[in-house]
Amino acid sequence: MSLAFSWRCRLQLNGDEVFLYVIFMVVMVFLLPFQSFSHPSVEVYPLKSQTGTTYRQKGEDLEKNFSLTPGFFLNSAGSMGQMSSGNIRGMNGVYTAVLIEGGSFYDGRSGTTDLSKISSLGIDQTIRSHGPDVLLYAPQAVSVLDLRTTNPLKKTTIGGEAGSFNTVKGFLKSTIVQDSAQHIILGNHSETGGLPQYGSFRVYGEKNRYRQENGGVLSTIALGGRTTLQTQVRVLESLLKYDQGQPPLPLKPQGTQENKDMILGANFSHETLCGVRHQISLSHVGQETVYEREEGPCGKETRVSYHQDIPWSSIHRTRFVLEGTDHSLKQKTQPKSHRSIAGGAVLHSVNLDSDWQTDFGMRQDYTQHYTQNPLGTVGVSWQKNGTRLYGSWRQGYRLPTLYDIRAESPFFQPNPTLKPERMDFSELGWHQKIKDKTSVQLVYFYNQLRQKIVGIPLGFTRSTVGNLPGKTIVKGSEVSLVYLCSDTLSLKGAYTYTESNQRLESPKHQASITLIQANGSWEIESTLSYIGNRRDWSQKNLPFYRVHHLAITYKLTDQWRLYGEVKNLWDERYEVVSGYRSPRRAFYAGTSFTF
Repeated sequence: MSLAFSWRCRLQLNGDEVFLYVIFMVVMVFLLPFQSFSHPSVEVYPLKSQTGTTYRQKGEDLEKNFSLTPGFFLNSAGSMGQMSSGNIRGMNGVYTAVLIEGGSFYDGRSGTTDLSKISSLGIDQTIRSHGPDVLLYAPQAVSVLDLRTTNPLKKTTIGGEAGSFNTVKGFLKSTIVQDSAQHIILGNHSETGGLPQYGSFRVYGEKNRYRQENGGVLSTIALGGRTTLQTQVRVLESLLKYDQGQPPLPLKPQGTQENKDMILGANFSHETLCGVRHQISLSHVGQETVYEREEGPCGKETRVSYHQDIPWSSIHRTRFVLEGTDHSLKQKTQPKSHRSIAGGAVLHSVNLDSDWQTDFGMRQDYTQHYTQNPLGTVGVSWQKNGTRLYGSWRQGYRLPTLYDIRAESPFFQPNPTLKPERMDFSELGWHQKIKDKTSVQLVYFYNQLRQKIVGIPLGFTRSTVGNLPGKTIVKGSEVSLVYLCSDTLSLKGAYTYTESNQRLESPKHQASITLIQANGSWEIESTLSYIGNRRDWSQKNLPFYRVHHLAITYKLTDQWRLYGEVKNLWDERYEVVSGYRSPRRAFYAGTSFTF
């Protein structure tokens, strides 16, 4: 199997952006997230098996790894390979902010993030923040997922995969360590075709091809014992070629849709002798869509931020954030649109004793055309002998995207009168650890959304967005369990119940259970997910479904692994989004070699 990597990102950069790109390439380093402290609202999930025996260096998408995150459900739908719906604790994907190495990866057109573009090959852990900490990073989200590459070893991993739907994949990860510098090279290529029926009203022929490529360079340079400089350059690209076009696709023999993303960033951090930490971060994300050789909406986001962490004593600690963000949207038939946001947040933590901790803070942002009131947050936690009790309350807002109010397309009608969405998030939780083998967590959440932004169908193929009147209340509970049955067997499960006084796009009942058996050279992982009845954005009722995935890994040597996987083992027929069938049973096999 030959591995072919070709990066064809053709984002149009202006003079200032070319200058930024040259600076990044010369410095060769990128953005590492602001290092948070031990807070009750921060949870770290390593992307490895629960038994800790095998890192998932298989080049697969992040979707499978998130099956191990309590209460987080990520679903692929809408088009081949793309994530168009996901939810966490009853809130859909637009309320989950995604960071890559601490930098925002946010699609300003749709408000969601397509995680399938990013291979887990370059991610070693996910840090999930909720409660007061979120206010420092994302006032528009109920939760933050920060995807990080941490402490890679000096090694190279290369591999490939093949399977159903004419799938072919190749991936590469290499780490170069010098005296004061560390460079990581990432590359991932996948190509899928032959999906004769992917959608109840979209028919694709055997000549279909869906290609994804992503790669980049991450570098870290130590400028002394307390100062570091980091940069990142990532390129993400996907191309869909389809034939037998039928409504709502154009009536042409063949069509294409290409999506391209470029992520650039730099981070400079310094820690003083007294423990005060300073950090300056700069990130730039460019996004472009080319549909039928016609340039679609092209969005860009540039962000500059300054973080400061001051440990006043063993009792008091304060974190400051000042940031400015500029969004732009360019369309072929419309003038370029801009929106700038500037603001800051402060969060103060008080450790009353070894058991109690309190966080409280506020945030204020400023932007044109919208009046934004100060946002407040408070949280408290108590922890002793494996028992942790915690609760938090936080305000937030969700501004309409430039795409919502300006974008014109055959499938979407903008709404320039759209109003911001105001939000209040509350949660109470109990986490119990038993003899380092079992942990149970129970969470109750209560969210109020004012002027909730929703999609509104305008016919068979066209839609717009609007505000729901009054308050939308989303509340429910979540229970999760981790049980290490033995040194080789582990079980992880989660169940979320959600209800609302308005239309609810998230399912009322959803659950997942994962069993991992690792014995010597073998590892078997079985994941079963249940998604209950729900409505999609067009208010169509969608029935429940169950999906079962099975994966087997065999370690030939310490360096060489073989693996196989069956997705949708029971061949379930289901729709995540109305009108789009999800793939049927699929088989995949591959290998990876580390040297």
